[in-house]
Amino acid sequence: MITIVDRQGDLGFIKLDKLPENLQKIEFKDKFTLALGEGSGNSHILTKEQENVEIGLFKDAQGRHYFEVKGGNAIVEHSGPTATHRVFTFTPGIYVNDIQVEYDEIAELRKTQD
Repeated sequence: MITIVDRQGDLGFIKLDKLPENLQKIEFKDKFTLALGEGSGNSHILTKEQENVEIGLFKDAQGRHYFEVKGGNAIVEHSGPTATHRVFTFTPGIYVNDIQVEYDEIAELRKTQD
């Protein structure tokens, strides 16, 4: 089962029951930039809320990031010169983030830009 959790600008977050197969593991240190706004230069940054939190970070062939939060909460902050989105908190679980798309009758389907 999947549950749409929230979105932060051009990023959508979905909670999953389990990680898909064939993901590439990415080393997570103190923080990780999930996305960089093409138009604004703002970043969406994944961090631990407390030191004891464990975050497993993965990427699929399409470039989507998956993360598994254990032992506490993780947060995604919007950072940069024009950052306006609120901080979002992720409780323990498995999540995927995906770039939101928008439809324009003239320009057709395109990625949203933050």
